[in-house]
Amino acid sequence: MTGPGPASAAPPFPPAPRAGGSPVPHAPGRYGPRRFAAAALSFAAAALAGVSSISSWWTLTESGGGIGTASLGFLPGNMYTVTASGLTGQATYASGGLGPLAGLYNGLLAGLLAVVVAAAIAGLLALLAGAAKVRSHPTLGAVTYLLLAVTAVAVVLAVVAPGVQPSLFHQANPGSFCTATTGSTPCNSFWGTAQTNGETATWGGDAGWYLDLGVIGAGVLALLLWRTGAGEPWSDTPRPTGPTPMGAARSGPPAAVLDRVTRLKALADSGTITAAEFEEVKGRLLLGEGPRIDPGSPVSPLSPEEELVQLRSMHVAGALSDAEYATLHRRALDRI
Repeated sequence: MTGPGPASAAPPFPPAPRAGGSPVPHAPGRYGPRRFAAAALSFAAAALAGVSSISSWWTLTESGGGIGTASLGFLPGNMYTVTASGLTGQATYASGGLGPLAGLYNGLLAGLLAVVVAAAIAGLLALLAGAAKVRSHPTLGAVTYLLLAVTAVAVVLAVVAPGVQPSLFHQANPGSFCTATTGSTPCNSFWGTAQTNGETATWGGDAGWYLDLGVIGAGVLALLLWRTGAGEPWSDTPRPTGPTPMGAARSGPPAAVLDRVTRLKALADSGTITAAEFEEVKGRLLLGEGPRIDPGSPVSPLSPEEELVQLRSMHVAGALSDAEYATLHRRALDRI
């Protein structure tokens, strides 16, 4: 065995040799750009939902008839705003005679907060995946389901509010406007304009409702980018750019590394070397901090399947500790 190589030496597990003996060239390492984009859109969806939860979802403005201009703004939760003569105040739906609407707008608030949490978690997982901090494929499914939930809940909220509010407003009947006019009124439509007794009323979706549409758009785009980025690498490990030789694995420890560890274990069992010396040399071989396999070695890397079998045998024989076996076993699985 040779002595430790310099810090700039080749990695302990060199790329598989070509048929002619030269290593396969590698492209520079890269992270997952689509995963980063999906993370940014997920955080954007969370931010939009958060702002929507404190913004008016529906507004009614009345003007003329000697009353000036007055408006109502329905907020998610228990409160609505009243603006008249340049002054703005808030009241609960129940105290303002709008009790039937309280259930709807409390439901909107709960849904929006759920969207904020789900979108933030999806964004965090996508960000970690893009930065190669998580490398498990279950993360792919987790982010997918979270983004699906974000989009689905936002769609439900955007549809339920216009569909349910007019009938609830009619039940509350806070004034005579709905019964004093024919045609479109706040009691039978979410958007509209009407005139009666010299007054003009205009009503419809407000900023909060349109922000929810933004949540839907961000969720759909994030989901598309996340799914189309499924083929991106789960780490910044360089990937081969040239053809892989027949029978060679994509990237892994040469068979000689594992064979050498097995032989060293036999030497330790026979007393030729001490257990401490075995652990020290084994660590250098597995971690690449000492004796290295010649990159020009004709020994091909093991396939992932072959490596799993050999690792199991070495673990049973005591050549690998539980922690070492778990690490190498996981790495072999990731190569499949």
